[in-house]
Amino acid sequence: MSYTPNQNKKSAYACALAFFFCAFIALFAAPHSSVKIALQLLCLGCATGGIFVLARYGLQTFVYFLDDAQSEENDLTVQRLQGKKRTTVCRLSFSLCVGLEKKDGQTDEKKYGKITSRHNYTASLTPASVYMLYFLEENELRLILLECDDVFAAHIRRRLPPGAGGAGNE
Repeated sequence: MSYTPNQNKKSAYACALAFFFCAFIALFAAPHSSVKIALQLLCLGCATGGIFVLARYGLQTFVYFLDDAQSEENDLTVQRLQGKKRTTVCRLSFSLCVGLEKKDGQTDEKKYGKITSRHNYTASLTPASVYMLYFLEENELRLILLECDDVFAAHIRRRLPPGAGGAGNE
């Protein structure tokens, strides 16, 4: 089973455009100002921010794959699509997972513990629905952010080990 998030590219393009506009203003204001270096640095920072937002949220997307529930390997695979290039960025066995929660503001560190690393695999700058998949690797709690709907999240919940937070719900 695979899932491709519906991307909201408008917000990414608007944010990148705002960064580029700010860089443009700073670039043309710099020669006429006494704080020339500060405005040039602002221009460089805004241009860099615009390129990052455009490359990360405007030009690429993610696809999530779930192995067949009957197969011995019960894995989640995340692939990044950028043009025609497809790169596997994550392959996670559900046996390592300790919980799946819908994001409603903050992470649930009281329930699961201190998170040592986070991996953001959302396709949109402002995603409609984000789920947090907690897993243990090398005795460290890690977090993956996935942009998916409730139906795909239910498929993930069914594959979580018994006793994991959110397992068996729905």
